[in-house]
Amino acid sequence: DYPDARMELNLQGTLDTALTPEEAMRRLIEPFYPNQQLPDEPEQLSGLYRQTFSARTVLLLLDNADNARQVRHLIPPGPSAEIITSRQHFSLTEAGLKEPLRLDVLKIEKARELLRGASDKLKESSDDEVDRLSALCGRLPLALRVVASLLNDRPDWDLRAAIRRLSNERTRLR
Repeated sequence: DYPDARMELNLQGTLDTALTPEEAMRRLIEPFYPNQQLPDEPEQLSGLYRQTFSARTVLLLLDNADNARQVRHLIPPGPSAEIITSRQHFSLTEAGLKEPLRLDVLKIEKARELLRGASDKLKESSDDEVDRLSALCGRLPLALRVVASLLNDRPDWDLRAAIRRLSNERTRLR
């Protein structure tokens, strides 16, 4: 449905260095204007942004938004569209957007099913052990898939090794 482009931009909303709306606009339109100087003035940049996405059918994934102020001016005009993700709850109904779709973590049974389906090493493990691993991953689908991939790719890892490595919050991401 979006033949001209499908673009993703991490807005860095969970970092102290979240992108400004102008930085985000610049990054999103730069590919359409290679080797060209983009406007420095925010109003001109915003105008070029709107012009760019009204002339194309592009889907933007604006990931990790900090707040409504950061994304309000990034909503492209039709025929382009956007998906905005954020850990923060905010509304953009004044911009004509639907109420946010709030996603929750997986239910414990679904997390267990995902883990067991993704790694043969977990098929014979107890529910309690698999649930412990699931809890350490926050029952987040992406984290569960990552740990299952690590279990599959590392012959020296088993369920207990994964739990041991994830139990320390300071070293968990390593």
